[in-house]
Amino acid sequence: MKYFGINISLGRKKMADFQELLSMGMDKLNSWGKKSLSMGGKLTLIETSLLSMPNFLITHSLVTKRVLHELEKLCRSFLWHKNDGSKGMQYVAWSEICKPRSMGGLGLQSPLLRIGSLRSRLAWSFIQK
Repeated sequence: MKYFGINISLGRKKMADFQELLSMGMDKLNSWGKKSLSMGGKLTLIETSLLSMPNFLITHSLVTKRVLHELEKLCRSFLWHKNDGSKGMQYVAWSEICKPRSMGGLGLQSPLLRIGSLRSRLAWSFIQK
């Protein structure tokens, strides 16, 4: 049974339970991947659509780190691959890209680094109810 796109179950969630999230991310990238986007356009697309998708899920269920790692891998490959599908060179480490702009990064927030604060929000909601 689903409620707001989240599978409601009593057991521990597995990678297969979040496959829909990853396929939605792939669909968004495939719809934009054929178009010629600049680096700034790719960063904006990653920030607004891909990295914002797991926020609701993380605050309402226990998303595994493996799912978030796959989502981050999807973002990295979209950012550095060329438009014709060939591999592009990674000029900057992903950890440098995820730094705030004031520290020389591009301001993207890694879902793996955000998981602690979002899980504490989930724990707080359990404590309050």
